[in-house]
Amino acid sequence: DFGEIEKKLAEKLNDDDIGAVLMCIDAVNKVKRLKLTNCTKISGAGLEPLRGSSIIEKIDLSLVDEHHSPSIIPEPSISCDIVLPILDSIIESTKYFQFPMKWRNRSIDSEFGVFLRRCNQMWRNRDTPLCLQCEEEVPSDDRGWFVINGCGIQNNTCCGCLKHYCIDCRSDDVENDVFMIDLCDACDRWYCMECSTMDVCEICDVSCCSTCRNVRVCGSECNNKICDDCVEDERRCSACEEVFCSECQFDELICCVSCRRCNCHNCNSSWKQCVCGKTCCAECHESGDADKVHFCSLLMAAKRGDLAKVKALCESGVDIIGGRQDNGMSSILLACQNGHVDLMDYLLEQGANPNDAENYGGTCLMAAACYRHPDCVRRLIDEGADVEYAYPGDNASIIGMTAYYFSKDDDEGNLDFEEGSVIRTVELLLEAGAPVDVETSRGKTALQLLQDMLPSDDKVRRERDGLIALLQRDEES
Repeated sequence: DFGEIEKKLAEKLNDDDIGAVLMCIDAVNKVKRLKLTNCTKISGAGLEPLRGSSIIEKIDLSLVDEHHSPSIIPEPSISCDIVLPILDSIIESTKYFQFPMKWRNRSIDSEFGVFLRRCNQMWRNRDTPLCLQCEEEVPSDDRGWFVINGCGIQNNTCCGCLKHYCIDCRSDDVENDVFMIDLCDACDRWYCMECSTMDVCEICDVSCCSTCRNVRVCGSECNNKICDDCVEDERRCSACEEVFCSECQFDELICCVSCRRCNCHNCNSSWKQCVCGKTCCAECHESGDADKVHFCSLLMAAKRGDLAKVKALCESGVDIIGGRQDNGMSSILLACQNGHVDLMDYLLEQGANPNDAENYGGTCLMAAACYRHPDCVRRLIDEGADVEYAYPGDNASIIGMTAYYFSKDDDEGNLDFEEGSVIRTVELLLEAGAPVDVETSRGKTALQLLQDMLPSDDKVRRERDGLIALLQRDEES
């Protein structure tokens, strides 16, 4: 094994050096296994002393050590034309070939493909080995030892101990149910379970021997395995370094909405949960960085009408226009819904859209009208809000939605309004040209919704009667 000498020295060896070594040790009569590890400068002519050997069992021409990727850059100069005639002379005795990556995936009719077919046929003609697990003949299918138009890797044979197994046979150990032999996707070698532990990453589904790639067990009770290549920050606790598979990460890890660091439940005692349900680490919470990500401070200030807080957040770099709740409610929608005219004016000055809408299609004007804030309605109309907009949910006009909310809130006992505010709201909408006779998906206009109301008290009745009179006058005119 040339891997037993220093790598820098092996990389300097040429064919004359290799040939001299093989001649010196009488390789044709004494060498059973040969590994040309790191001998990347050879063309293969130095293997001539092996020609006709009847004792060699294994020859590894991959030029890399076990548990290393077979890909070599730049490509080595080892040549099929030079080496295959020598290999032809030792097929009878050989039990295992490992070929260079540069030879693989060649066509069936290439010189290498012809050699693999010849190798398959000659090995079939000698005593057929049995799987040490099921005692069936191997290989068990028509592909033979080598897939000709595949990657040229020898099947059914452990590259370490040269034992043979069916590729589908599993261990008898119920607690350790693994294949008796498996292909490592990293180094392209088959290993039996005795020579190397094979693990399959639950995330990338790549099977690798434990030496090629470190694999960690999920910190939950599922025992799924994750290779180091798939251990990303969103799957690892930043405090204890425990990792979690894709099935468990959302249950076991909490991610800071600001810096995106994750902590497991055992390590997140200092993390802060916002009223919106989102969580940020203590550092981001104290620094205020979380405000720039989930906007709760902004939206709560907008809901309260806290103009000073909104201005302060704007000066600190928070996007006061684009920040939204999960349902699409923005700062200006909340200001309109809660009747904060000064805050609404400030947001409009900062570039807020007077026709902004939440996820279901409710606009600023609709929010101000339905929640009975005529001063906001007037300002929005002045800023060009669309009075002819129809709510996508049931095709209701803004006046229709105003009447619907007035009736619904009274039925539910949630009606809190300044007397006359609903009438002033509808008057403003009518003056601006809002349609009044549009039927909702329920088949009723605003007037019909109001006529069907059963007012809960005199104040509501007076408001309803005034609205009915207003809409009837509009119809008559």
